[in-house]
Amino acid sequence: MAWKSVATLCISSWDWKELPMEFRYFGFHLLLHRGSAPMDKFDLNLDVRSYADISRVNYWFRNAMMCHARVIRLNIHTWGSELELDNLPVVSRHLAKLQLCGVKLMQSFLDFSSCPVLEHLEIVNCDLSDSNAKNISSQSLKHLYIFRCNFSRTFRTHIYAPNLVYLGLVYYINRTPVFEGIPLLAEAVIGVAAQSGHWNACPRCDDSNNCMLPEALSHAKKLVLEVEEQDFNFKMYWQRCPTFSKLKILLISVCISAVLDFEALSCILRHSPVLEKLTLQFHRVEFGQNCKVEMKGSCSHMEKSSAISEHLKIVVIQCDKIDNNVIKVLKFLSTFSIRFSFE
Repeated sequence: MAWKSVATLCISSWDWKELPMEFRYFGFHLLLHRGSAPMDKFDLNLDVRSYADISRVNYWFRNAMMCHARVIRLNIHTWGSELELDNLPVVSRHLAKLQLCGVKLMQSFLDFSSCPVLEHLEIVNCDLSDSNAKNISSQSLKHLYIFRCNFSRTFRTHIYAPNLVYLGLVYYINRTPVFEGIPLLAEAVIGVAAQSGHWNACPRCDDSNNCMLPEALSHAKKLVLEVEEQDFNFKMYWQRCPTFSKLKILLISVCISAVLDFEALSCILRHSPVLEKLTLQFHRVEFGQNCKVEMKGSCSHMEKSSAISEHLKIVVIQCDKIDNNVIKVLKFLSTFSIRFSFE
């Protein structure tokens, strides 16, 4: 049959139990009947309601790897806690991209040393808090995106990805991971909320060369910092500010009611010697929404403060309206001889 040799296989249902029995039977055995015929992409989008479904998801995932899938996406919806994937190593010489949503991950699963071509890993709305999930490791990984995931409350997850080029760590809960150096990092997006763990609760680097988040970001050329919650303490997260020797673009997006500490911001600016563009965005709902007001500022070489990068060409402020918080920011930036115009 033609479906046995298709390159892309997608199984999707928001209400698996309501499907006709014939289709469910076909879906359960689809990969089995394909045998070991290779595929390029496997996409599973499923509403899981029973233990039987859990075993099927694990079977489908392992079978997709046996079929040499290059791209695997699991988007799981449950009626309680996240679906627990088998605590077995992921072994594939073909897997290049893995996207996981709504699952619980254990230690052995998070060891990707047997996936030599895996470059893209996305972990969204997943549980990483298990006592055995202490490490995420991959020598080949270049793109890592972790969004709204639970880490442990008692230990810091260790991330080893020395060839990482892009890091997204957005709106995570509990303790902040530590990193074993990311020298090739070019771009990072970091989003924090009230439940995100502190970055500076221990020294910058311990005896194992595990760096706290600010030091791990110090090689980035572009850095986006998002603050979601109003009770986020910006200053506390930058008590130990490293030198961002390569940083050229910095975007800080904060909830309009959050505290943007000028001392912390000044510290970042002083430690970014090659910074070319700074954007400060004040939003009311969520990062990425369109702002009604945009102001662009710059300073002449004659007036430029020695406390900031001599390469700084433009400073942008985006907001819904000019309120007291925005006026305070304008006054603060004026101390660096930065003047603004409205657009």
